[in-house]
Amino acid sequence: MDTTHHDRGDEHHMIVVIDHQSARLFHASPNVAESSQPLAFKPHDPHGFHRHLTHKKEANYQGERVPEDPAFYEHIAAALVPAHQILIIGHGTGKSNAGTHLADHLKKKHVAVADRVIEVISADLSHITDGQLLALARTHFATAEARRRHEINT
Repeated sequence: MDTTHHDRGDEHHMIVVIDHQSARLFHASPNVAESSQPLAFKPHDPHGFHRHLTHKKEANYQGERVPEDPAFYEHIAAALVPAHQILIIGHGTGKSNAGTHLADHLKKKHVAVADRVIEVISADLSHITDGQLLALARTHFATAEARRRHEINT
C-alpha cells in the first residue's frame, strides 16, 4: 500500500472520501482548485468476505455490519498526520457511515489528527465525480476558514 505524501512546504488540506469498501485521500492546496492523485486504501480482506453479503463471522454481530480491520483506519490516520485541515466525506448515515467510524477512531486513537478534522459530511459517493468532491470540499474549507477568522476577530 502506497501511503507516501508530498510535502508542499505550505499549509495543505486533505480530503478523505471513505466508504466501507475503500478510502481515497486527496492532498489539496488551500484553494482546493486542484488536487494531487489520490492515495487509495482498502481494508485487508484475504478471504474475500467483503465481496459477499454475509459470512459466518457476522453471527457475532447480531444485525450489525461486521467492522473493518482496525488497520484500515490506522493506515488512513498515518497518512493524515501532515494535514493542517481535514474534511471527511462518508457515504450513508448513522452507524453505516464509514466517515463517522473513521472520525470516532481518530478521536480515540489519534487525538492530534482528530483535532484537525473540520467536518464529517455525508454524500452519495456512488454518483459524484472527483471534480464535484473538490467543489464540495472547497465550500467546506472556505466555511471553516471564515469561522476561524471570525473567532480570531472576536
